Amino acid sequence: MPHLRFHIIYSNSYEDDVIFIDELRKIASAHQNVTLTEFITRSASPDYKGNRGRLTEETLRAIVTDAPSKMYYICGPTPFNESCLKLLAQLGVRPCRMLVESNGPPQNVDRLEGWPESVPVDAEFEISVSGRSSFMAKAGEPLLNSLERNGFFVENACRSGECSLCRVKVRSGEFFQPKEAKLRKSDRKFGWVHSCVAFPTKDSEVRL
Repeated sequence: MPHLRFHIIYSNSYEDDVIFIDELRKIASAHQNVTLTEFITRSASPDYKGNRGRLTEETLRAIVTDAPSKMYYICGPTPFNESCLKLLAQLGVRPCRMLVESNGPPQNVDRLEGWPESVPVDAEFEISVSGRSSFMAKAGEPLLNSLERNGFFVENACRSGECSLCRVKVRSGEFFQPKEAKLRKSDRKFGWVHSCVAFPTKDSEVRL
């Protein structure tokens, strides 16, 4: 698609950690519509020709023109993703133009917006599986993990709330679902949760 332009902003901690850099450099060199901008945040050799330091609002303004008009695809550790979302928001980029590839369930789920303050992450609740049996699950553990640990199989793929393969029907009880859970309107209406990022906050019954 030569009419489209791609700008890869590739940030790594150490020069020796960078994967596929030779391939990316060849792609950028061979295609005029592909730009590669490299960052090393911690340690690089004296011969390193890329940028040094972390991404900041100032550096992004310098390398991305007309930021609000672009689409952004963000992939990395959760703290990096959150930092990028914040920086892009400061540049005036709307949330609908920022897509994040999540990496598993969120950490420190009890610190997320909407988590019930009365429920500690180590609290345990009884999870009943319709027509089968029940087990105890911790509030801070994703339902999918608890199900698997107790011998129940649920089809899954991304394990980060995106694909919806791991949906289960909630017959009673309550689960916390963070923003990572890309729930459909129909899921909310009919009581389905994405078990990979569903955290029990009450005794509950589910149907697999």
